[in-house]
Amino acid sequence: MKKYILTGLILMSFLFVLSGCGGNDGIDLGPGGCVTAPVGSILNIQPGDFSKTDPDPASVHTTNFTISVTDENGIPLNDVLLWISYPFAVPDSSGRVQLYDGDVSKPSPMNVCTDVDGLYHLRFDYISGLVGEDPITYTGNLKAESGQAIDTVTVSIN
Repeated sequence: MKKYILTGLILMSFLFVLSGCGGNDGIDLGPGGCVTAPVGSILNIQPGDFSKTDPDPASVHTTNFTISVTDENGIPLNDVLLWISYPFAVPDSSGRVQLYDGDVSKPSPMNVCTDVDGLYHLRFDYISGLVGEDPITYTGNLKAESGQAIDTVTVSIN
């Protein structure tokens, strides 16, 4: 009986060791094999805070934001998983804001990955102007985050 218990314990130990081999070593692989930014990473959204006052009739405008991720030494980090959000963003033209991954409108929050240069280019479409005599107004924070790295810019439409 002791022989079977000992054999079982050895077999279970062996299986436990094997289960730790290979795989992704516990790294959070996102879409396309992206990983969460390591501790100490720096995330930056450019341009910074953005404000638009539009006295013309309501229309759609586009601003492009570049999100960069670097390590603490300024070296770009590719294949970093980003979560990007804006409170008024919806994936269709019925809303005030649409976030685009290339030419595809995405819901907020959206998950994307940095390119080989540690960058992600976000297309940000928004409605501004007047409806009759009333201006379209809203303010919200465009937020990008990965792991402990976070940056926020304020987008204000008057």
